[in-house]
Amino acid sequence: MFPRSESGRTYEAEGQNVARASRKDARDAVRAARAAFSSADKLPHVLGGSNPVAGPYFTFTVPEPTGVVAVLAPPEPALGGLVSRILPALVGGNAVVAVASEAHPLAAIELAEALATSDLPRGAVNILTASGTSLRPGSRDTWT
Repeated sequence: MFPRSESGRTYEAEGQNVARASRKDARDAVRAARAAFSSADKLPHVLGGSNPVAGPYFTFTVPEPTGVVAVLAPPEPALGGLVSRILPALVGGNAVVAVASEAHPLAAIELAEALATSDLPRGAVNILTASGTSLRPGSRDTWT
């Protein structure tokens, strides 16, 4: 099932076995997002512009993306919650590493499959299926 974990671990959710991402998967997702970040090149041209001012000078608005943004999906609504977290960061020119809802990950998996075949640069959106707390540094992973 897409996406896969490098460890091969899974957990039961919504009646199916789902890959449980490891910290290595999270590091790999951040690396892919960093590589994709340099390809968000249209944002200043589309959203930037000059601002009218009273005086002999100019002011310009040039939006700059933050970089790699990590988001956690809320448990409900599974797809709507994930999309509402990913889209603002993505539209802002950022690359995204998202952790899907642990209880309802199937919608996130379907979204990941759709994004893999879209026009987005490779690595612009990375979706992990795991417990958000299990991906933190220093946390203890449990085998299931």
